[in-house]
Amino acid sequence: MVGKYATLYACLYLHQIYANVEIPELTILLSNWNPGRILKLSFNRSAARISGLANGLRPVAIDYDPVEERVYWTDVALRAILARDLNDNSNEIILSLKSNATLDGIAIDSIARKIFYTDTGNDVIVSLNMNGTGSEIIVDSGLEEPRGIVLHEENRKMYWSDWGRNAYIASANYDGTKINRIVTTGLGWPNGLTMDRRNGILYWCDSLKHTLESVQVDGTSRTLLLQELGARYFGIFFHDGVIYYTDRNRRTVFNIPSTGGTTGTMSSPHITTPVGIHVFSNRKPSECPAGQYGDDCQQCGNCKARSVCEKTTGQCLAGCADGYKGSDCRHVQDKTSAAGTTPKACPANTYGPDCAPCGMCAGVVTCSKVGGTCPAGCQLGWTGDKCDRACLPNTYGASCEPCGQCAGGVHCDKSSGLCPNGCQDGWSGSLCKTQCIPGTYGAGCLSFCSHCKTGTVCHQITGECPAGCQQGWSGAKCDEECKPGAYGKNCASLCSHCMLGSVCNHVTGQCPNGCQSGWSGDKCDEDMQDSTKQEPSNASVLIVVIAASAGGVVLLIIIAVVAVVVLTRRKRQPRQKTINQYDTAGPSRLTSGYLVPSDQCPAYLGIMRSTHPSRIHFDVAQADAYLPMSNTTRQPKQEEEDHIYETPVF
Repeated sequence: MVGKYATLYACLYLHQIYANVEIPELTILLSNWNPGRILKLSFNRSAARISGLANGLRPVAIDYDPVEERVYWTDVALRAILARDLNDNSNEIILSLKSNATLDGIAIDSIARKIFYTDTGNDVIVSLNMNGTGSEIIVDSGLEEPRGIVLHEENRKMYWSDWGRNAYIASANYDGTKINRIVTTGLGWPNGLTMDRRNGILYWCDSLKHTLESVQVDGTSRTLLLQELGARYFGIFFHDGVIYYTDRNRRTVFNIPSTGGTTGTMSSPHITTPVGIHVFSNRKPSECPAGQYGDDCQQCGNCKARSVCEKTTGQCLAGCADGYKGSDCRHVQDKTSAAGTTPKACPANTYGPDCAPCGMCAGVVTCSKVGGTCPAGCQLGWTGDKCDRACLPNTYGASCEPCGQCAGGVHCDKSSGLCPNGCQDGWSGSLCKTQCIPGTYGAGCLSFCSHCKTGTVCHQITGECPAGCQQGWSGAKCDEECKPGAYGKNCASLCSHCMLGSVCNHVTGQCPNGCQSGWSGDKCDEDMQDSTKQEPSNASVLIVVIAASAGGVVLLIIIAVVAVVVLTRRKRQPRQKTINQYDTAGPSRLTSGYLVPSDQCPAYLGIMRSTHPSRIHFDVAQADAYLPMSNTTRQPKQEEEDHIYETPVF
């Protein structure tokens, strides 16, 4: 089905899904980077569970189609888009590309039945049908490192983030027209991107700036929601007034109200390096105001201050206010002893009605008996208002501030922040946090740019001139004067007839000692004998014209004969279709438990084999998993992962 019939079918099907809801349930889909796994977290009002859907190599972005109840994700190591059917537990390879592709972000339009994805290896944004056919490159210019992508299905608009050197967030129509850069300043590595479609708000997480921010789709009302120094945010998703996000350094799924506030966490031993995230509910989006949940808009329980309850289940996402317990925070904490009469006396260095242990408070002062806060701050290596969160690696000081750009890959001193081996090239200062000023580069910013093109400066790390050299200079750093006898742009011009024993100026080409006999001009390139040459007579011109005319007739006859021969041969040969890396259409066949398009690369099929469900130690039935054979595909090393996903600023 296509066009309006497909749209009508999808809308009716979604209505049926929501109409048949019995037990309200919230689902969080996660892609785990290492080890590669697709995870499903399910929550209702009384229970929570986690299950493994599939294994992978390096899964990244993830999305969900509620019409066919299928999970889609990208895998940068497999260079593929894959899918998992939640009804029959079958897996399918939707798309497999060549070695230069890096499939990164993915977005599903369940109404139009389209998949959109970003390919940072080829610097393109592509759309295709849900079965992998009909690939079309819709944006192929202005992209450097495209990553996150999100759709507004009703408006047929797409939005994406690019974490290249000049990072930005942009929008365009589905066909790639009317590209508009919405955010162009104050960005580092904008990894994840999500959208509140009802209110027209974009949200993103920035791994370099350690921030969660929002902005209206017209570029106004930019707001900072959260900043945690040292965090490595990656995935983000908006659902029913809550932002869910991941951090590759912490084994947790985080949440925060979409307007900012208190953060909540969801943890499991199976969550090790979470990256992509998608959240959905088996009920339609809530119409309830803040502080209420469910179809009948029940009042939330006693949630922690500046937090919200989840609108499907009513659970307090950041925990309960002091004195309350339970997933909905409606039950009063027991504040009496076992006899039921005497208040419980908590031991030293504890707080609250449950006598929870204090965090890592600084000095000799213990935490507050009521709220658990540390009056004198935290010990080194700990952070949070209760000093109960360990600082992330490569941070220092009581506030866990990120280290500077230390040389040799060595972390800074935990206390002072000083770099033991000095700064990386392109950085300076006692903490190696100051970039070289324009015109300087290298270790300590002590080297000066050479003869870069006027109005430009060299690269702050390498000293190379990206825009090229001034005239008369060459080399990557434009520090090599043109060799004798050459001059000008890229030293591509040769001196003319300068006086014997001398060469021209390497910049202008002028001959400083004059010209050889018979030549004149600043560059000695004007032949003085030209003025004495006679023009050809009219008779000579007439002979040339006549000869040219006779020759032209013969030439036309030869061209006509060749054309006839070429056309005849073309009619005898059938036209061959050119297949490029985005042509994946074709009939499908079942291969080792995976539905694979028949034109997929044989080498790719060779790494697939089915694995017994017991290989994934989670509850519920497991699917056949795709794992690499040891002699075919190499698992990425840890140091390669950072190369793929986190690079220096320059």
